This record gives sequence, structure tokens and C-alpha cells, in this order.
Amino acid sequence: MFNAFNEVNLNNPATTLGVATAGLITGADSARNMQLALKFVF
Repeated sequence: MFNAFNEVNLNNPATTLGVATAGLITGADSARNMQLALKFVF
């Protein structure tokens, strides 16, 4: 299961020098890829 605790998956920082966004993380991946649920009835 990917991202079981629903934490933010940040993209890599920008590596182009000489621009305003150098070293900044400007995006993130999707939060959750799969979810699983179970229900027990007695």
C-alpha cells in the first residue's frame, strides 16, 4: 500500500541556478494511491 499514513509526497526541489525558484519545492504528488477497508460483523 502506498502512502498508508496519508503524508505529503513532495517533488524534488528545482535545480536550475539563476532563477527565482532555485532550491524551492513547487509541487507535490498525489496524496493516496490505494485505500483498504474491512468490516467485521458478528
